Amino acid sequence: MHHAKKVLLAALLAISATAANAIELNGQVGDEYQHIDGNAALLGIDFSADWTHNDHKGEVGGLGLGIKLPVPVVDAALGVKAVYLSPKHDDTEYAGAVGGRLTIPLGEHFAVYGSAYYAPESFASGDIKSFTDTAIGVRWNVIKPLSIDVGYRYTAIDRDHGDKISIADGIYGGLGVRF
Repeated sequence: MHHAKKVLLAALLAISATAANAIELNGQVGDEYQHIDGNAALLGIDFSADWTHNDHKGEVGGLGLGIKLPVPVVDAALGVKAVYLSPKHDDTEYAGAVGGRLTIPLGEHFAVYGSAYYAPESFASGDIKSFTDTAIGVRWNVIKPLSIDVGYRYTAIDRDHGDKISIADGIYGGLGVRF
């Protein structure tokens, strides 16, 4: 019994050491919007959460699940995201978005990254015609684990009646922490 506990403990430590590839948290501020997100990878599965807020136009939030792609050098994942859509002065709606993210290191201190998620009308509730959430940026890894980001974010809700609500549409600056 005592030997079995030691073997189990050693196995759990070995799995956890190799399984948790990365945990990252990012905060970004753009013109009239704020965004925060987090990612964690465990055993090749990518977990994510994000929230974008605009004082004048509303907010969106998402919880995602993806599969990390076994691509050398880059960090890539494809997945799905459950999205909460709450534009100002409109009903709260929901969507299921598909997409992914990609980070390409450029040496030890820099990286370029991007993400894109999209939900068509058939994956959304109410009068949502589509939902789009994209970002592209450059990351400077100042010192481990701190980074500074500069990029462009576009998060929008298209309604059936032709109304487009851009929660985020512009350049941002941000800080990140990676473990």
